[in-house]
Amino acid sequence: MTALFSGTAFAAAHHTKVVGDCQHAEYKPKSIVLYCDQTAILTKISYSSWGRKTAKGTDRTAIDNCKPSCAGGKISYHHDHFTLDRPKTERGVRVFTRARVYRSGKLFHTYGLSPPN
Repeated sequence: MTALFSGTAFAAAHHTKVVGDCQHAEYKPKSIVLYCDQTAILTKISYSSWGRKTAKGTDRTAIDNCKPSCAGGKISYHHDHFTLDRPKTERGVRVFTRARVYRSGKLFHTYGLSPPN
């Protein structure tokens, strides 16, 4: 008899997720859009842990300075650490609702994350 779920599918079905694209809840996405206008994004994510209450990892954060406008702004990239936390059940899915980004060992910024659509 074959398993009903592969290891990855089973884990994805039972773990806390995060809305990585401002719409869909995902398990361990490769990037997380922090602002839905695309001015702050965690890219090239490498997870060091993922649990029911928190997830942690490293990334390359892309930040648009929005000068003179967000469309014409300059994007800067930073190698950061992040923590996802404050899990909450939204529309029947358990998702992380906060991302905290750390730069040079200090808290850089805290972001509220979108609920799934």
